[in-house]
Amino acid sequence: QLTFTTQAAEAFERARGQGAPSAGLPELYLHLWFALQSSSVVDALAGRLVYSRARARSLQDAQVVAALLPRLATHEMRPSEVAWLLDGCADVALQAALVLAQDGLAQERLTRYREVWRGQHPVSGGAALAALGLKPGPCYGELLRRLRAAILDGELPAGAESERAALARWIREGACDDAG
Repeated sequence: QLTFTTQAAEAFERARGQGAPSAGLPELYLHLWFALQSSSVVDALAGRLVYSRARARSLQDAQVVAALLPRLATHEMRPSEVAWLLDGCADVALQAALVLAQDGLAQERLTRYREVWRGQHPVSGGAALAALGLKPGPCYGELLRRLRAAILDGELPAGAESERAALARWIREGACDDAG
């Protein structure tokens, strides 16, 4: 059942108080409203309203990220875990979650993800792995995800030299069965 609650009205008011977001206030309102609906309502509406695939996905992202707010407020989460949860979500969905977040830690994590963590990636890629003797395969993605996590979590400084050293160590330690 589609509803417009007091919670939605309060979220709209907070959004107005924060100024115009990059996506525009009407788009943020739509995402806030969808974020407060159940996933079954979001899926039904996104299909019925004949939105583009990208917009329907963005609206679904809003509902998913809003549901993650309690988890984002837990102290045990590392930056890499936050990135793993939020990677691929539309920015306007993240903006909606930021408006809905009542917990300071969740707000801080959403902000850090949008401003820093989302764009933090290793400089090393497949070519560095091939140079280390690794055959192309599933391990490439696994090692690159591990590398990004180490950088995000502050365990490894970003940069080609430190990244290559970490990759070589992980391969030597048997991180991949398909090492050359």
